[in-house]
Formats: sequence, C-alpha cells, structure tokens
Amino acid sequence: MPTHSKFALGFTLALGLSGLLWGIDAAVAPTPTQAYVLRVDLALDRLPNESFDSLARRAELAARAAVQRSFDKDILASNASVIVTGRVGGSEAPILSIAVSRDQWRAQPDPRRWATYYRMARLLLD
Repeated sequence: MPTHSKFALGFTLALGLSGLLWGIDAAVAPTPTQAYVLRVDLALDRLPNESFDSLARRAELAARAAVQRSFDKDILASNASVIVTGRVGGSEAPILSIAVSRDQWRAQPDPRRWATYYRMARLLLD
C-alpha cells in the first residue's frame, strides 16, 4: 500500500473516531437549553358606548388568554410578555402589559397579579 494511501486511511480513521467520541460526549453531556421569552402584542378597539373600565377588563381577559396560549404553544418558552393596546378612533395607548415566567403563571394564572397598568391610557382613550 502506498504511503499516501496509508496516511489517508489513518486520517479517515482518526476523523471517524473523533466524530464518534464527540457524538458520545454530546449524548452523555446534554447541552443546556436556552430560555427565551415569547412576546405578543395585542390591540383592542373600543366598542361604541364602552366604558374604559370595560375595555380594561377585556384587555385583562385577552392578556390572560395570550399568556396561556404562549405557554401551551411552546413548551420551551420560559417567559411570556404581552402588551395590550387600546384604540379609539385614531388614538392608541397601551392599557396594560404582563411579563411573567412559566413557573409564576403556573402558580398564579391571574393577569391582575402580573400586570402593569398604564394610568394615562384612561385619559387618552376616554
């Protein structure tokens, strides 16, 4: 067998063996998962003759559903972030936002517990 063939065969075996060892290492020592946030932006149009309090309640319900859907849809997501914006005519303003971890939500799935309310929305949308 020529020298270059022996070298090529040895090199190929070395690559194959290192690939096998890498594969075993990857199987034995799994890589850590990367946590990430699912972000949802919602917009609600104010209904005719609807009070701001009613619009805010609809925003809470929509945010609750969005957080739950986010966690149900993607089991790897560790956090969910939802912003609900209200619209009246040509005006828009954020009503509330929720940023919550999966564990927090599992323990207490109440949007009012995790929501940040924007007080200026009432002035802008009323």
